[in-house]
Amino acid sequence: MRQDLAQRIEAGCVVVTPNRRLAARLTQEHNAARARAGLEVWLSADCLPLGAWLERTHAELARASGRALLMTPSQELALWEAIIAESHEARPLLHRPAAARAAREAWGILHAYRLELPSHRSALHEDAAAFARWSFRYRSEIAARGLLDAARLADAIASQAGAAAPRQLAFYGFDELTPQIVALADALTSAGWRVETLGLSQEQGAATRTA
Repeated sequence: MRQDLAQRIEAGCVVVTPNRRLAARLTQEHNAARARAGLEVWLSADCLPLGAWLERTHAELARASGRALLMTPSQELALWEAIIAESHEARPLLHRPAAARAAREAWGILHAYRLELPSHRSALHEDAAAFARWSFRYRSEIAARGLLDAARLADAIASQAGAAAPRQLAFYGFDELTPQIVALADALTSAGWRVETLGLSQEQGAATRTA
């Protein structure tokens, strides 16, 4: 682990990673370093993947101010599948659960990269037009029920950044941050958080080629 990151973790910095494996590795390295230092008790490293951190932050805000209820992935898929089943495209579909998964993934990408479907659906090909119809229905359904989904979780947190206690936060190991997460980081910074983006430590390799 890079030394500056280890120092941040020791100081209580929240480290957000792109996946669970990296978060677990940082936690293990932190624990090993503390044990080598002869300590018997130490504060746990606050390292977790992006999705888990978003959910935890939303839960903290919800306890304080009663924010919208966050749907589980299974609930999101169930709603997508129900909407698809009621559409006129349902009959030719061979596997509706797969279509629901694809729609949920596309919905997440739209929000992550700040994309908008054209207002004139005649400009879209058949699949995209179907997705646009499903999306309109999906958006209406979750709004009517006062729910929140994973695709808009970062935006919901950004809109309430001032209600969260300022902390030190580091995004570590990401190839790139999506525009949605960049906007969240900016909102947290404006609210008094110290937010940094750190790359993976670069180690000198020792590759050899043999015949």
